Amino acid sequence: MVTLSRADIRRNVSLNLVGYGLPLVAALVAVPVLLDGLGPDRFGVVALAWTMVAVVGVLDLGFGRAMTQALAARIGGGDVDRNGALIGTAAAITTVLGALLSGGLLLVAPVIVFRVLEVPEWLRGETLDALRVLAIAVPAVLVGNCLRGVVEARQRFGALTALRACVGAALLLGPVVALHVSPTLVPIMWTFVAVRWLALAAFVVLARRAAPVPWMFDAQEAVSLARFGGWMTVSTVMASLMLYADRFAVGSLLSLAAVAYYVAPFEVINRLSVVPVAIMGVLFPAFSQLAASSSPELVEVYRRTLWTIGALLAPPVLVIVVFSRPLLSFWLGPEVAGESAVVASILAAGILIHSLVQPSFQLLQAAGRPAVPALFQLIEAPVYAVYLVALTLCCGIAGTAAAWLIRVTISLVVQSWLAHRFVLSDFAAEKAES
Repeated sequence: MVTLSRADIRRNVSLNLVGYGLPLVAALVAVPVLLDGLGPDRFGVVALAWTMVAVVGVLDLGFGRAMTQALAARIGGGDVDRNGALIGTAAAITTVLGALLSGGLLLVAPVIVFRVLEVPEWLRGETLDALRVLAIAVPAVLVGNCLRGVVEARQRFGALTALRACVGAALLLGPVVALHVSPTLVPIMWTFVAVRWLALAAFVVLARRAAPVPWMFDAQEAVSLARFGGWMTVSTVMASLMLYADRFAVGSLLSLAAVAYYVAPFEVINRLSVVPVAIMGVLFPAFSQLAASSSPELVEVYRRTLWTIGALLAPPVLVIVVFSRPLLSFWLGPEVAGESAVVASILAAGILIHSLVQPSFQLLQAAGRPAVPALFQLIEAPVYAVYLVALTLCCGIAGTAAAWLIRVTISLVVQSWLAHRFVLSDFAAEKAES
């Protein structure tokens, strides 16, 4: 049985924070340059492309996440005999899914451009070409995320930190370089493609070092991953769609320029979410190991995680809420500040609340209860869609931000209760008995 000390967890969390935090500097540089060089409409397309890549990354039917959970649980329980079959099966399936999703994006790209988004007529052909190029990156995103899970499950966060920092910065600074070649969308999309395929090659190297066993496809492992990954897929996809639905609501109900005014502050404010993402990147496999070994330490680790996320995020969020207008004016100019200051304040508060949801959400998955958050989100999503549309039409991008804040607040209350009801109460009882 493999055990994780508090020192191991603290070190890995610190490394992960560095890897996710460094691209924040790149975002501070890149966003104003791109907004000025491309204009609001083209920048709106780039912002939606960032979003699409993020959403595509979780459309692997849960196989990548299920593999990470199963691998970490086996390590925690001392069962490592079939890890090669587990990894090889997950990698093969995500490769096929990536190819299918890439083809799907090629097919639906005209519908997105001409039917879904309010793209100005002069920009439609360019946007269509850009989405077709972006489709080439899709397989690399899915397979790379799967292999990253191998490294995370083995708690190898040193090289992973460096790679994550480089990829995050390149996705932001690559478009700035492309802007000097041509102030159009297609060269920018090619930078996304290049970065993602180079990242995949690096993930293959790291995963092979973390798991130096023969990788192979195994039908039995595929069935097991599909059974567990089904609910995890529902949960993760619904969470991602609701996280990014606001941008598509703005793009389809208002305009691409409105997307730019909404996303420009969001792209930097959302970088604060590197804190929960970095922490949970370590704690998800740790939760899986602790749950698999029935360790009463799980309760204490969960509580410390909540306090750590809150303590790290509350000060910067408070600064943004109070000083959003002067900060945006200094960074992006008074015109953008006038359009986006209220939105920035609302989104900052929402990021704090959304970050506090993550420990409960991921604890349920790590402990083998992915159906619980998934069922809640299936109920939550249609309700959210109704008041998202209503508030966007009624109040513009400020209403969009308010709808998102309402959703994450409800989610925090409900998912915290679910985590205590279905996981933590059992472990707390075991700890009391011991």
